Amino acid sequence: MIIQKSRRTLALLSALAGAGLVLGPVCGGAVAMPLGLASMPGAAGCGSEPTTTIPQVQGEGDVSPMEGKTVTVRGVVVGDLQEGGYNGFFIQDAKGDGKASTSDGVFVYDPAGSATHVNVAVGDVVVVEGVVNEYKGLTRISSVKANTVCGKQELPAATVLDLPATPAQLEALEGMYVRPSDALTVTDVYNLNRFGEVVLSEGGVLKNPTEVAQPGKAAQVVMKENRQRRIILDDGRSGNLAKDKQQPPYLTVKDPVRVGDQVSVLQPSVLSYGFDAYRLEPADGTWEGTTFASKSPRTSAPAPVTGNLKVADANVLNYFVTFGGKSRGAGSPEEQKRQEAKIIAELRALNADVIALQEVENSAVTTPSDPYKAVRTLTEALNKAEGAQVWGFVEAHEASDLITTAIIYRRDRVEPVGAAMKPVENSVWDNAREPIAQAFSAKGEVFSLIVNHFKSKGSGQGKGNVDSGDGQGNSNADRVAQAKSLVAFVNEVKAKTKDADVLSVGDYNAYTKEQPLDVLRKAGLVDVGAKFAAQDTYVFNGESGSLDHAFATPEFAAKVQGMKVWDINAQESYAYQYNGVPALYAPDAFRASDHNPMILGVQTGR
Repeated sequence: MIIQKSRRTLALLSALAGAGLVLGPVCGGAVAMPLGLASMPGAAGCGSEPTTTIPQVQGEGDVSPMEGKTVTVRGVVVGDLQEGGYNGFFIQDAKGDGKASTSDGVFVYDPAGSATHVNVAVGDVVVVEGVVNEYKGLTRISSVKANTVCGKQELPAATVLDLPATPAQLEALEGMYVRPSDALTVTDVYNLNRFGEVVLSEGGVLKNPTEVAQPGKAAQVVMKENRQRRIILDDGRSGNLAKDKQQPPYLTVKDPVRVGDQVSVLQPSVLSYGFDAYRLEPADGTWEGTTFASKSPRTSAPAPVTGNLKVADANVLNYFVTFGGKSRGAGSPEEQKRQEAKIIAELRALNADVIALQEVENSAVTTPSDPYKAVRTLTEALNKAEGAQVWGFVEAHEASDLITTAIIYRRDRVEPVGAAMKPVENSVWDNAREPIAQAFSAKGEVFSLIVNHFKSKGSGQGKGNVDSGDGQGNSNADRVAQAKSLVAFVNEVKAKTKDADVLSVGDYNAYTKEQPLDVLRKAGLVDVGAKFAAQDTYVFNGESGSLDHAFATPEFAAKVQGMKVWDINAQESYAYQYNGVPALYAPDAFRASDHNPMILGVQTGR
């Protein structure tokens, strides 16, 4: 991925070169490196004499010991964020106090239009008089009374930023010119389209704690480690890019930055704090000097799985065909068509015989007179794209939520056997989506498919449903009860069909090590994803894991030849969604949803 440098970046590089600095590689990336530390003329004898050093302003804690006091400080400009909304610049003491516990840099808030405003550039030596204050966790000098540019000076040597780092260690570098010592991996792009932020991590992509550790103390250890391994890369702008209709950084229609990519060149940066997190801000206030190496490239189709029967699972991101009111989906027919085009591209590329779906509009609730309106509309669109009436849908509905699950199938490859099935006891599904099952005849054999969508982690009421901090989130007790109900339902399906081949897929809203999935394993169901080391299906808060799973009876699991996760959604920026950045929209499969689809290859008797 090649990104052109902006004029401001080139000006900064010229200033760095003139000041005796060059770009050099560090751990797979590149940062500005000093060649010398000799001062240039004009650094002294300018304006008011400093009354305080920058390290004294910062102190050794989160809050300045001089908060509310008027100070005069001298420093060299190491970060220019006068444009883009931050309205200021970072200055750093050229020598520092030699203490690792105190920062040598500070932010100066000096918006354009103020009586004392002076345009500064990286490398300028300035003397600033103003009031020390804390702004949302960032120590700064504001209410500037005097701001004088004294001349030019070499930048201080970039201080090494070594992750993992505690908040105290990062606080000691706040406002300073820094260079990370680690190879940094993209672990989240969720806020890229809105705030120009990329979350980076040391040691690879961060894993959700309960994806890799048991809930409780073990997961809490991972939580702490994850917090210390991450840092935000910001673009030097403070506004909402989506709201302001500005293009997000690093993205083009066919050349995205994805979770799993690595930083190849990191432009000169300053460590700042804002919006409750430490962040790297570009020294010149623009983002173009940073580039990424693709380590997680897009693929046009899922990795192949063997077998003569293909079963897939896909989340369709609140596919609604009604608008306004309680609709959770597209805001207009035009948006809906854009969404539909991406979903169709995904479903066709899966090339499956049967597909389980989540987050389809529950037409039984929204249009009771036409309870299959949404799934029928999607199926018709799929058939139109295929050029033949090859897809059908299972008729099953329930009225507990605005979204529901669904099953679609290739009528030329499999045949439904009997009517759809639902659990006999369904009271535990009042706050979720009741599972549905359908038996199919495929290649001379019968198997049953169950599709699920358990209660989310977003909220919870009652005993065991409030987030306990063990890593499982809200409503864990309800998901455990739903897992027990699913076990009973599997047995009901086996009894009704007189066949032991049952596959249960969907969004369980539980990561791999969590208790609801333990219920299924202890009941004898096989975790197919674990058996085939399937990739992650979801990214939340910069942590990757799988909320979507496939569990099978031992009889059916023995016939599964492979399972793959197609990483087209969770690793992608929201900017590529149907309702993301218009200039980046394409009617392809990428970011058709926020969950990755799964596909299983099965070998039946023929």
